[in-house]
Amino acid sequence: MLDLLRHERRKDVIMMESALATGTQGLVDAYAALRPWNFSRDFLTRIPEHLVAVRAAQLDWSDWGTPAAIERTLKTLGRRVPWQDAPAVAAWAAAS
Repeated sequence: MLDLLRHERRKDVIMMESALATGTQGLVDAYAALRPWNFSRDFLTRIPEHLVAVRAAQLDWSDWGTPAAIERTLKTLGRRVPWQDAPAVAAWAAAS
């Protein structure tokens, strides 16, 4: 998937890959510099020959279109919301 994303959003991927070497603040700055785009419309619709649908029983769906939606899912799963806790962001960046 990353190869497909690299093909469709080359500049964005290069910028984020370069930011990985600069640490947490570099990632924060690079992410802030990304222009918004729609994952479904601007990526998935361009790669239909690479997509497959699989029926998955006993799964819930959450549209992660907003940070609040992601936070609700993480809280439901008992996970920390990394951007609400600076030490968690540093730990996440170090583990990546």
